[in-house]
Amino acid sequence: MVSSVKSIARQQFEANKVGWTKSLLEGISQDDTGDFVPWMSYPAIEFLKNYVTKNHEIFEFGCGASTLFFSKRVKKVVGIETNKKWLGIID
Repeated sequence: MVSSVKSIARQQFEANKVGWTKSLLEGISQDDTGDFVPWMSYPAIEFLKNYVTKNHEIFEFGCGASTLFFSKRVKKVVGIETNKKWLGIID
C-alpha cells in the first residue's frame, strides 16, 4: 500500500510540477498558469473547479490563495483574517 501511495503522489507531482514549483518559489499556492489555488490536494482542487459556481457563497476562517481562487468562481466570499499581510493581499 505504501508503494501505491508513493506512486499516486509521484503522478500528482509530475502532473502539477510547474505549479508546485511556482508555489514553492513565490510562497503562494498556484497552478501552472499562475492562477491561485487552495492549499489542498490536486484532486480536491479539480473537484472544486468543477463543482462551485456563481450561485455559491463561501465562508472561510483564514484567507489566502483559496480566497482568491473562490472569488473568481462564486457569488460571494466572506472570510475572517487576522494577519495584516494576508488582508493586504486579498483586499
